Amino acid sequence: MKRKEFPLLDLWRFFAAALVVLGHLRTWQFFPYTETQCDSSLVKYVFFQFTRIPFEAVMLFFVLSGFLVGGMSLERYLHGKFEFKKYIIDRISRIYTPFVPALVFTLGICLWTGMPFSWIEAMLNLLSLQGVFAEPLSVNMTLWSLSYEIWFYILCGSVLTVFGPYSSPMWRLSLILLAVSIFIFSKLDFAFLCAWLLGLAAYFIKTPRIGLLLAAGSIITAIGMVLMQLTSISHQVDLAQFNFINRSIAVITLSAGCALLIAGSAQQRERPPRLRWLLRVAPVLSSFSYSVYLMHIPVIYLLNEWGMLPRYDRVAFTTVGGFLANATIIMAVSYGAYWLFERQTPRVRQFLYKKLLTPKPVPVPASPVEA
Repeated sequence: MKRKEFPLLDLWRFFAAALVVLGHLRTWQFFPYTETQCDSSLVKYVFFQFTRIPFEAVMLFFVLSGFLVGGMSLERYLHGKFEFKKYIIDRISRIYTPFVPALVFTLGICLWTGMPFSWIEAMLNLLSLQGVFAEPLSVNMTLWSLSYEIWFYILCGSVLTVFGPYSSPMWRLSLILLAVSIFIFSKLDFAFLCAWLLGLAAYFIKTPRIGLLLAAGSIITAIGMVLMQLTSISHQVDLAQFNFINRSIAVITLSAGCALLIAGSAQQRERPPRLRWLLRVAPVLSSFSYSVYLMHIPVIYLLNEWGMLPRYDRVAFTTVGGFLANATIIMAVSYGAYWLFERQTPRVRQFLYKKLLTPKPVPVPASPVEA
């Protein structure tokens, strides 16, 4: 199946990107919960709760990635159609076509604002080794998740090749990459790999009882959300009494619920009349969600540098309006970056196909007559 057959997943993807933006922007524009006023305690609670889950949104990204990349790759493998070299080209072009410009943009902001960084740290971020040998760049801390994403892909491709038909030299390369991946994940959080694998497993859940699947996914996701909140770091609420809850259990529970929701959404073929317009624009919204994720923190730094992020101590119509206006600016800049770079991914991919996949002509020895 092609991803274009999953319009509801496009909505999930954009929704996750929007939650990440709103969550990070709110910490810049509003004072903490206990220091912020509002005429309605309910409105205040809903606003802060809705903008307090960017980390949970990243888990949704991981599960979606496992479903769309891991699930489809395993399906190709099972049908004997998996090609390691093509897989690597697809993943490199997808990740790095927007990532390299975003990294350059991030480094430019560091140089302009005087934010400290080292070129070695930048190179390790480029190689997606942040979290292993270096920290994510301070002006773009969301890059922490990119190292997971890339090593998910490498692990998946190397496993499918190592345990597939033997072919040299790709088999030997895959074996090396598998060993490196195992080392990398020994340094990273294994629970996040479980989240990705749950998404992969969800790809193969096929059932006519979609309603039951969505209901179960909703319940488990809700439980996971509660566990995630209870195991998060809070400077406003004392959560010490919940230290007995393992954070990894919270991540896996949330991811399991998201996996079921994604599996159900992917099988939903009926399009309610009221949602048809939204499902038509879903691919457009989803198309630049990766650029949103890469660009939003550097843009927030720029807006702050230009004095466009006033700090609010009240949740009101005007303050929320200003907050949403800045979120719109971030989305617009991200869409511009998408148009310049991410949108060129197919061209970059085709270029790499021609250079790396097209068989080179083998010279034919001249005949004695021609010689």
